[in-house]
Amino acid sequence: MGAMKDASPSQQKFQKWYKKHRTARNEQRRQRYAEDEDFREQERERVRAYKAKNAPKGPRKTYRTLDGEDVIVVRIGQAAELAGTTPDTIRHYEAEGLIPISTWADEPQRLYTKAQCKLIKRLVDLRRKTRASASNPKVAALVVEIFDRWNEA
Repeated sequence: MGAMKDASPSQQKFQKWYKKHRTARNEQRRQRYAEDEDFREQERERVRAYKAKNAPKGPRKTYRTLDGEDVIVVRIGQAAELAGTTPDTIRHYEAEGLIPISTWADEPQRLYTKAQCKLIKRLVDLRRKTRASASNPKVAALVVEIFDRWNEA
C-alpha cells in the first residue's frame, strides 16, 4: 500500500480498479488466446518484440584459445536465438548426440562460439525442412561434419 500513497488520486483509483479486476481480465485474455488465432499471433509478436527490445546486447564473454586467439562466446539462450531455435532444442540435440556438449573452461553454463551457432543452425534448418530423424543419411553426414568442425569453430 505504500506505493499507492505516493501515487496521484487518479493513479490510486486506477490501481484499486486494476487490483479488483485483474483476475477477470487475465481469464478473458486466456480464453481469447485459446479461441482466436489472430490474437495469438499478435500476442506472440508482442512478446517477441519485448524480448528483442530487452535482450542483452553484445557477447557475454571472451576466451583466449590455446593458439592465443580471442574467441567470443554466447550463452545457450543467445546461441538458440542465433540458430533460430530454442535452448531446449539445443539441449535435446546434445542429449541425442547430434552435437557435442559445449564445454568451456570450468563454466557451469553452456557456451557457444558464433561458428558453432552456425553449425547448429544448419542442423536445425535441415531437420525442419525435411522433418528428418537422426538416422537420415543427410542428417548423419551433417552430424559427422559438425563433430569434425566443432572444435575448429
